[in-house]
Amino acid sequence: MIFPPILQKALRLPPEEMGVETRAALGMAASLMLGWTCLLLWASVKPIERRGVLILTVILLVQLFQLAQRRRGMKHFNFWQKWLLFISLYLVLFGLVLAFWGQSSLMNFVFNNQIDPVFWPEGNVPENGATFQAWIYGVLGATVTGWGIFMAFLTQYPFKAREKWAWNCFAVGLTVWYIADTAVSARYQGYV
Repeated sequence: MIFPPILQKALRLPPEEMGVETRAALGMAASLMLGWTCLLLWASVKPIERRGVLILTVILLVQLFQLAQRRRGMKHFNFWQKWLLFISLYLVLFGLVLAFWGQSSLMNFVFNNQIDPVFWPEGNVPENGATFQAWIYGVLGATVTGWGIFMAFLTQYPFKAREKWAWNCFAVGLTVWYIADTAVSARYQGYV
């Protein structure tokens, strides 16, 4: 989003879809995403004390869903459909990396260094804990890969055809995932 020409090539968008308005919207969206990411990272340090951020996040998501519903006929629908397809394919790739390289140094940086201290505060992960972690990352990675493929097909066919059920599927599925994921993370204080 910060580099529109790269995004345009990656999504194979015609030049007319990357006009001044689209670039301005991408810049605002990138700024919002960066700021919100920082806010969520800040909240993840003390999630119980800063749980109000969750309420703000839910309000923001509801507003974005409503805005998207009102903009269903917008001329940039093609851009957003391709963006969602890109995100879906990213999930496929991420899931495969998680499944097959869950114990790599990259995943130690991304996941394990944040999760391990919650479950093993002394810093030493027992051998059976590391084995369980490798297995659960494999299963989770396979699930994320399947979810990404499912989202890609939904995006490419019924969502692209603007079938309402496809939009509702995304909205409800992502909302339920977010609430369940956040609740389990809060219960075990394991935040990524």
